Amino acid sequence: MNGTGKHTLHAIRGLATLLAALILGTAAAASGPPRAAGPARYHHMLAEAKARAFLGKTRILEPKPTQESFDVLHYGLDLSVDPASESLAGNVSIHLRSATASLDSVVLDLTSRSQMRVDSVHVDGVLATYTWMDDALGVALAEGLSEGEEVYIRVWYGGEPETGREGFRFRETPRGGPIIWTLSEPQMARGWWPCKDVPADKATADISVRVPESLTAVSNGTLVDIITHLDGTRTWVWQELYPIATYLVSLAICEYEHFEDRYVSASGDTMPVAFYVYPEHLMRAQEDFEYTVDMIEFYASVFGEYPFLDEKYGMAEVPWGGAMEHQTITSYGDGLITGTHTYDRIIAHELAHQWWGDSVTLETWDDIWLNEGFAVYSEALWADHTGGETAYFDYMRDIDLENGFVGSLYAPSADPDSAFQIPYVFTVYDKGAWVLHMLRHVLGDSTFFDMLRAYGSSASHAYKTANTAQFQSFVENECGRDLTWFFDEWIYGSGRPEYDYVWETSAVPGGHRLSLQIDQVQDAESVFRMPLDILVRTLSGETSFVAVDSLRCQEFSFMLDDYPLDVVLDEDGWVLKRVQERRRPVALHRGFPNPFGNQTSVVFDVPQDGHVDLSVYDVTGRLVKRLVDIWMPATRHSVVWSGVNDQGNRVAPGVYFCRLKVGTRSEVVRLVALR
Repeated sequence: MNGTGKHTLHAIRGLATLLAALILGTAAAASGPPRAAGPARYHHMLAEAKARAFLGKTRILEPKPTQESFDVLHYGLDLSVDPASESLAGNVSIHLRSATASLDSVVLDLTSRSQMRVDSVHVDGVLATYTWMDDALGVALAEGLSEGEEVYIRVWYGGEPETGREGFRFRETPRGGPIIWTLSEPQMARGWWPCKDVPADKATADISVRVPESLTAVSNGTLVDIITHLDGTRTWVWQELYPIATYLVSLAICEYEHFEDRYVSASGDTMPVAFYVYPEHLMRAQEDFEYTVDMIEFYASVFGEYPFLDEKYGMAEVPWGGAMEHQTITSYGDGLITGTHTYDRIIAHELAHQWWGDSVTLETWDDIWLNEGFAVYSEALWADHTGGETAYFDYMRDIDLENGFVGSLYAPSADPDSAFQIPYVFTVYDKGAWVLHMLRHVLGDSTFFDMLRAYGSSASHAYKTANTAQFQSFVENECGRDLTWFFDEWIYGSGRPEYDYVWETSAVPGGHRLSLQIDQVQDAESVFRMPLDILVRTLSGETSFVAVDSLRCQEFSFMLDDYPLDVVLDEDGWVLKRVQERRRPVALHRGFPNPFGNQTSVVFDVPQDGHVDLSVYDVTGRLVKRLVDIWMPATRHSVVWSGVNDQGNRVAPGVYFCRLKVGTRSEVVRLVALR
């Protein structure tokens, strides 16, 4: 995401985890990959505080209609960056193709409110006329282009780039040295270079950066050359051969210490995993980044091969509290490098974006959940990988906002800014992850993960873009199922189901019939259709069923071999919901078996927490055995009577009465003891 709107939330989660660790006294270095989950209340408390400071400054602009008339094929950035004057200068070439029958001008995005200047514009090497106002750089084409024809535009420019909403930043490291870095999400690439600043038009890029020779300039793709000049500067030449969105183009310039690891793919290809950190943070970073290759291996096994295998994966330290998934080179906040593995899940999140956001990029900012929801869900998968199923479900519960999520997951076009505002940002991140979690349960593990791998490698979306409707269509085609109901509820709709349920049982030939009534009591008019796992605990063990609930009030019936003690809806937590079991009245059920030989189980319901007296009497009313005389919670209970009295002696065969007393209410059942 971006400093004004994006990984603020994940840095915030990281800060929250650290705070929780300090409170609990657990902020120590890990001996192995730790399970990543922190209390949601810390996430959201700190997220709101920091997001209010940054997210509200984000302003998403509608793309210029005239930009639909051309497609950018390649960018060439050739820049000189001067830390002393906090300025940049150089040129950007744009190779584009006409997408219309007659193209006589091109409109590029370049912020006109900053201290930047445009020196000249050339079209195919010839000086061209241009206009520049309201962030629009209009370039006249002397010879119009027909559809499919191509042209090269080169813009010479310079000055002080816009820094008010992140964009391009000049800062100092803790030691006082210069650090320059960019953060362009959602639309701040235009703040420092001319481009078509929309995520839907991806292009390859060459990025050359001339800086003082003491500095390292890190960018996307592969480092193809370092040119040393006589004036004490060096040019770092990077090449991004995979299509890249403008908001993912990155510069990070500092006196970096560089170290590397290696990732070996399943097919045996080797890729560098490069880290660029402040020298004073080297040892901490080497500890914190230890599991990065393990994460790449895991995600490659789940999602398909790392999408930029021919280039690299890297991380560059920057002076920020968050992190940003720039293609092949994540910008990682200096406050996150602790040497304690506190923020491993942020590393996992940014890495996952290489698949979900960088290779498959959102088509518009309305589709931001396709980036962020996928990355948060990837955190949960990493938690599962390192901590098991319990860690996975704990993680999902932890990111469920206690008071619910705001609005629909698909950001409405009428208000695209909402994607980066409190509290909607939590919907984008965390409800987005919950949607994938629920979709997994609806489809089943095998189908779900096969679909993800196919989606990430598909010719229609890999290294391209996707929108929400296209994702739905892809899932339906892969799975052969109509999922309109699911997307209408969870993507385009809002809220969650609130289940209120009650159950009873009756003896029938061959066993017991469980009757279950589920009511949806949420205030909204919408009714949710979801498969619900029903867990039934009986005297002899557990059994489970699936109830597809889709009505305001719906009844289900199940056959059981044994008497039920408890019924639980969605115990694991596959559905984003609220649920409560309706309190049953005081109920004392007959013993099982009855008549009985050695022992019988007495089952009873307690409607509210309180003192319970359960005792056995003979036909004269004399107390034989007090089975329960304690405080008990409100639920169904089972107590075994082995047919002995309070003195431990076996009772005579005959008729006995068991009385349940809760408060002022009581019930009695008849028990028959045999020899």
